[in-house]
Amino acid sequence: MKKNSYSIIKKSILIMLPIAVLSIIFIPIRSAIFTRILLLPIERKYDIKIEFSKSTIMLSSNISMNNVSILDKNKQLYYIGDTEIKYNATELLSAKKRASFNLKRLKVYNNVRILDSVAEILVISTLPQFEFDEIDCRAEFRRSSIYIDHLIARNNSMHVEGGGLIGKDGLLDCKLKFSFAKSVTDEIPDAIKKTLLTKEDGGWRSIKFDLTGNYKKPTLSISSSLLKLNIMEGIIGK
Repeated sequence: MKKNSYSIIKKSILIMLPIAVLSIIFIPIRSAIFTRILLLPIERKYDIKIEFSKSTIMLSSNISMNNVSILDKNKQLYYIGDTEIKYNATELLSAKKRASFNLKRLKVYNNVRILDSVAEILVISTLPQFEFDEIDCRAEFRRSSIYIDHLIARNNSMHVEGGGLIGKDGLLDCKLKFSFAKSVTDEIPDAIKKTLLTKEDGGWRSIKFDLTGNYKKPTLSISSSLLKLNIMEGIIGK
């Protein structure tokens, strides 16, 4: 009798265990505590605090959060209306860990050194408010670095595209393309437009940069090949 009972219990466990595992993987988890545990390593590494109003986690495929605030010593740095991180759970266990990020309604509340540098190079007082309707990004997480193979951020007057490597200790080796609407380029001196900016469709103009240094102290420089080409075109066009 005891053997039969033990056999029944064992079979029940064997049946229920896969169901329990599948439930954890495929049923949405709406626990703020669970999300905070996942975010803790990021908070510690970059010395920030991440707050959100609600979150949903599908362990097999994605994480989404609403009304996300990123703070540094209780000072708000960023606000993101909606955040979604997509991934393949199997890939995360392999050497190549990939994920895609979609951010909606991003606002930045502190000074952005990169934008300040771009404004200085273009000889204008300021760039459009650093607020993007949507940002899409694909990244691969390697042993000690992050490789971004696709980044695009847009608002009505400025687009930013690019990619590159974020290495150990936040070292940067990236290429960025800034595109500006006519409302912005009208403020740029003609000499700068001819030598630094490339014409785009719809009256937009663009400029490419190399981004180096680290994420705390980034260095922005104009792509040398593009600069030489635009200088020649500016001279010929005169």
